[in-house]
Amino acid sequence: TESTIQANARLFDDVSDVPTQALTMGIKTIMEAKKVLMLISGKDKSGYCQRSFHG
Repeated sequence: TESTIQANARLFDDVSDVPTQALTMGIKTIMEAKKVLMLISGKDKSGYCQRSFHG
């Protein structure tokens, strides 16, 4: 929605760069998957990845 785009605009240099589509997945689906590929870009996010797997 427009309100979601505006709320997320602060994370981008330009409002036109804000994604207009997203994919969400519940923890049950993730846990039942045979394989999970997680892509994380940006040095500032490396800690999130580390905590995801090691608490």
